[in-house]
This record gives sequence, C-alpha cells and structure tokens, in this order.
Amino acid sequence: MSIGALLPADHGLGTAPLGDIYRAIPEDEARATVETAWDQGVRYFDTAPFYGAGLAEIRLGEVLSTRPRDAYVLSTKIGRVILDEREDPASRRLGDKEGLFAHGRPNTMVEDYSADATRRSIEDSLERLRTDRLDIVWVHDIAEDFWDGEWLAAFESARTGAFRVLQELRDEGVIQARVGRLRAVAARHGVGVKAAALQFSLAHPATVAVIPGASRPGRIAEDLAALREKVPAVFWADLREEGLIAPDAPVPRA
Repeated sequence: MSIGALLPADHGLGTAPLGDIYRAIPEDEARATVETAWDQGVRYFDTAPFYGAGLAEIRLGEVLSTRPRDAYVLSTKIGRVILDEREDPASRRLGDKEGLFAHGRPNTMVEDYSADATRRSIEDSLERLRTDRLDIVWVHDIAEDFWDGEWLAAFESARTGAFRVLQELRDEGVIQARVGRLRAVAARHGVGVKAAALQFSLAHPATVAVIPGASRPGRIAEDLAALREKVPAVFWADLREEGLIAPDAPVPRA
C-alpha cells in the first residue's frame, strides 16, 4: 500500500510550529490554528515528540480528541523519548537543528531507536494525542545530516529495533495504516487479510520469499494456508479502485 493511498488529500497540517519552534505560541492561538485547519477541510495531521518535547502532540490531541477518529489521518514519529526530567531547551545538542524549540517544554529528550524506546515513544504519543491508534509512524531524523559520522550506527539501531517494533504494532492494530478499509474490501470478497498481505508481497518481481514471524505453533499452518488461499482478480482491482494499492503495483495472478 502506498503512502499516497492512505492520505485523504494532497495537503495536511504540519505541527512543528505548535511545538513553539521559533516563538512561544499562546494556547488559544495554537488551538485556533488546528480548529481553523479542520474547518477548512484539512484531514491529515502530522506531528512528532520532537516538536516542543511533546507540546505539539498535546495541543493537537486537545482538538482532535473532540473529532471522530475515523474522519482524519494522523501521523507521528519515533526516535526520541521524552522524559520527566528537565533540561534547558536552548542547550540541547541537536546537530543541524540546534536551537529549535527553545520555547517548548523543558523535558529532557533522548535520541533512541531501540525496540524498548520505540514502544515507549508510541505509548507516550498515544497518551499525548488522546487516541488509541495511529495511521502512520515515521522514523525521525535517521539521516547523515543529523548524525554525521554516526548515522550508520543509528540506522542499524533503528533496523534492529524500531523497524521491527513498528511492524509488530501494525500487526497489533496500534498503527492502522487505514487497514479498516482494506479489511472491508477483503470481507466483501471473502479474502483473508493475511492472505492478501502475503500474496501481495510475493507478487513484486524483486521478492523471492516472504518470512512471516510466528509466536505460536498454530501460526505456521495459518501462514501456509494464507499463501495457498485463492484470491480473485477482482479483489486486487477493487484495491486499486479504492486507492489502497498503487495503480502500477504488481499483483498476484488469479
């Protein structure tokens, strides 16, 4: 499923300014900003713990928690954990982002892409955003311009930690990725979501195997049955029609 298929429009609201990136924004102004975006039809909202040490998430959650959860798409990021301890925001070492969010909350921020930190970051974000699920989660600042010579080590930490946890959370439904729409199409055709996911992954010419993990013995037979399940061609056509897969995405042959 492409990112474009998840988004309700070609624009959204970025909330870095709501984390007091350059100036201290009054609470009523921050709230009015989100409410105005909603009133103008914006339905995609992006945020991050980094934005004011959780301040942007808190402000966004105050407004969106009063709106129907299925009516908008919400994304946040991992890579930093916000602690209860305090620090001087202006003294943070943030690479090429040094000095940003000096007016945000004074909570200590720790860069950490490990599995445990990723789970804690997601849990804390859900609490600040006042929601039980996220649609998209980005891995924040895993790039050379932030980490300099240490970026490969940071990427390896994310590969063995954050990436795996994000996959687990998606399987658990915490990260939805608009899976509800896919389930509805699958139910309409009597197709298992697991069968659709495994067979779609195998359809790409670059893929030679899929290796789903299993935590119980019964999962082995379940995965093998999903790979053998017959999926009608019209199912894939409907996924394209609803924008749940890219128009040019390879699909299995019926």
